[in-house]
Amino acid sequence: MRIRADSDQVLIRIGAMDIGVYDAKARFSELVRAVEAGGEVTITRHGRPVARLVPVGDRAGREREVAEFLARVRALRAGVADPPTGEEIVRWIREGREGRDAGGRG
Repeated sequence: MRIRADSDQVLIRIGAMDIGVYDAKARFSELVRAVEAGGEVTITRHGRPVARLVPVGDRAGREREVAEFLARVRALRAGVADPPTGEEIVRWIREGREGRDAGGRG
């Protein structure tokens, strides 16, 4: 379920909320209640996330999520036989930018 307020910066999703800075200030008490109930609130500025309100007691769960993510990244890296060097990555980025610029975009 989604609720759109008058401001085009506000989008509230039940369970997780994204809300613009201005509206977050005006609705701070409501947002704290939502977080206390187990929700999460992402505060955005011009549509980009800048801060997050999360329950204090959820740190162990977050640490577990981070550990699982790092384990997946390590497994992916282990599966790459010959990972690229930093210099190769920089060269690929430059080549991509040059190709994009040559294609008329800019």
